[in-house]
Amino acid sequence: DLFVARLGADGGLMWVDQVGSAGNDAGAAIAVNLARGELRAVGLARGDFDGGVAWGDEDLVTVTYDLGGTRLGSAQLGSPAPDMGTGVAWGPGGALIVAGSSGGAFLGGVPVGNYDMVLFASCP
Repeated sequence: DLFVARLGADGGLMWVDQVGSAGNDAGAAIAVNLARGELRAVGLARGDFDGGVAWGDEDLVTVTYDLGGTRLGSAQLGSPAPDMGTGVAWGPGGALIVAGSSGGAFLGGVPVGNYDMVLFASCP
């Protein structure tokens, strides 16, 4: 599983959420957008993640929360080969940018090498 937690200015735990699949999952990065009041975490899942369906044995996953800790949604993306999310950032105008890698035909694309870079943005 991966978990996301928010700590207060005093270091005390404000909230924590744990989400995952039946396999060994991992979180890799988190980004906060104060203007939108949201945060997004990325990582990988080794199974059906948070109600999603696995593409392969390891998939790129994202999870969105509001700043109060309510889970707003998640996504599981990938190929039949190992995939993972390794970075996330909020861009201008609230665009979300996700980076990772894929060992196969990510979302049906054509692989170029053994592991290829995955980079995509979603605009509000």
